[in-house]
Amino acid sequence: MKKLLAIVVLGLLWSGNAKADHYKTGIMFGDPYVIGCIYDLLDASFGSKCAQRSIKFYFNERKHRGSYDRAYNNCYSYLRELGYRKYNNFNNETYQISCSD
Repeated sequence: MKKLLAIVVLGLLWSGNAKADHYKTGIMFGDPYVIGCIYDLLDASFGSKCAQRSIKFYFNERKHRGSYDRAYNNCYSYLRELGYRKYNNFNNETYQISCSD
Protein backbone atom coordinates (compact mmCIF):
# COMPACT_ATOMS: atom_id res chain seq x y z
CA MET A 1 0.00 0.00 0.00
CA LYS A 2 2.86 2.38 0.81
CA LYS A 3 4.46 1.67 -2.55
CA LEU A 4 1.24 2.48 -4.37
CA LEU A 5 0.85 5.74 -2.45
CA ALA A 6 4.46 6.69 -3.19
CA ILE A 7 3.96 6.00 -6.92
CA VAL A 8 0.80 8.12 -7.00
CA VAL A 9 2.47 11.02 -5.17
CA LEU A 10 5.56 10.91 -7.39
CA GLY A 11 3.36 10.74 -10.47
CA LEU A 12 1.44 13.84 -9.40
CA LEU A 13 4.63 15.74 -8.62
CA TRP A 14 6.23 14.75 -11.91
CA SER A 15 3.20 15.69 -14.02
CA GLY A 16 3.00 19.12 -12.41
CA ASN A 17 6.60 19.93 -13.30
CA ALA A 18 6.54 18.63 -16.85
CA LYS A 19 7.21 21.35 -19.42
CA ALA A 20 5.55 20.47 -22.69
CA ASP A 21 3.67 22.30 -25.41
CA HIS A 22 0.01 21.87 -24.57
CA TYR A 23 -2.49 22.55 -27.29
CA LYS A 24 -6.25 22.21 -27.17
CA THR A 25 -7.02 19.40 -29.59
CA GLY A 26 -10.77 19.25 -29.04
CA ILE A 27 -13.43 19.57 -31.69
CA MET A 28 -14.98 22.70 -30.21
CA PHE A 29 -12.67 25.68 -29.62
CA GLY A 30 -9.51 23.72 -30.40
CA ASP A 31 -6.24 25.31 -31.47
CA PRO A 32 -5.62 25.62 -35.22
CA TYR A 33 -3.56 22.96 -36.94
CA VAL A 34 -1.56 22.25 -40.09
CA ILE A 35 -2.19 19.09 -42.08
CA GLY A 36 -0.60 18.00 -45.35
CA CYS A 37 -0.80 15.60 -48.26
CA ILE A 38 1.44 13.81 -50.71
CA TYR A 39 -0.04 13.91 -54.21
CA ASP A 40 1.00 11.28 -56.76
CA LEU A 41 1.28 13.22 -60.04
CA LEU A 42 1.74 10.16 -62.30
CA ASP A 43 -1.04 7.90 -61.03
CA ALA A 44 -4.26 8.84 -62.83
CA SER A 45 -6.45 6.90 -60.40
CA PHE A 46 -5.70 9.39 -57.61
CA GLY A 47 -6.26 12.53 -59.69
CA SER A 48 -6.18 15.44 -57.29
CA LYS A 49 -6.87 13.24 -54.28
CA CYS A 50 -4.43 12.84 -51.43
CA ALA A 51 -2.28 9.69 -51.69
CA GLN A 52 -0.84 9.97 -48.14
CA ARG A 53 -2.05 12.33 -45.40
CA SER A 54 -0.01 13.66 -42.49
CA ILE A 55 -0.99 13.86 -38.86
CA LYS A 56 -2.20 17.16 -37.40
CA PHE A 57 0.43 19.61 -36.15
CA TYR A 58 -1.16 22.11 -33.77
CA PHE A 59 -0.02 25.70 -33.24
CA ASN A 60 -1.07 28.72 -31.22
CA GLU A 61 1.01 31.87 -31.60
CA ARG A 62 -0.50 33.52 -28.51
CA LYS A 63 0.65 30.68 -26.25
CA HIS A 64 3.84 29.65 -28.06
CA ARG A 65 5.78 32.11 -30.21
CA GLY A 66 7.04 30.52 -33.44
CA SER A 67 4.68 27.56 -33.23
CA TYR A 68 3.14 28.40 -36.64
CA ASP A 69 6.45 28.06 -38.47
CA ARG A 70 7.37 25.01 -36.40
CA ALA A 71 4.06 23.33 -37.33
CA TYR A 72 4.69 23.89 -41.06
CA ASN A 73 8.28 22.66 -40.81
CA ASN A 74 7.16 19.56 -38.92
CA CYS A 75 4.46 18.89 -41.50
CA TYR A 76 6.87 19.06 -44.45
CA SER A 77 9.49 16.98 -42.61
CA TYR A 78 6.92 14.34 -41.70
CA LEU A 79 5.65 14.09 -45.29
CA ARG A 80 9.17 13.92 -46.74
CA GLU A 81 10.08 11.11 -44.35
CA LEU A 82 6.81 9.31 -45.08
CA GLY A 83 7.39 9.66 -48.83
CA TYR A 84 10.90 8.21 -48.67
CA ARG A 85 9.64 5.35 -46.52
CA LYS A 86 6.56 4.49 -48.64
CA TYR A 87 7.75 5.10 -52.20
CA ASN A 88 10.87 3.77 -53.91
CA ASN A 89 11.46 6.71 -56.26
CA PHE A 90 10.25 9.67 -54.18
CA ASN A 91 11.13 12.92 -56.01
CA ASN A 92 9.67 16.33 -56.88
CA GLU A 93 8.68 15.43 -60.44
CA THR A 94 6.51 12.48 -59.48
CA TYR A 95 5.12 13.56 -56.10
CA GLN A 96 3.98 16.90 -54.69
CA ILE A 97 3.92 17.78 -50.99
CA SER A 98 1.43 20.33 -49.71
CA CYS A 99 0.71 21.54 -46.16
CA SER A 100 -2.08 23.93 -45.22
CA ASP A 101 -3.92 25.12 -42.15
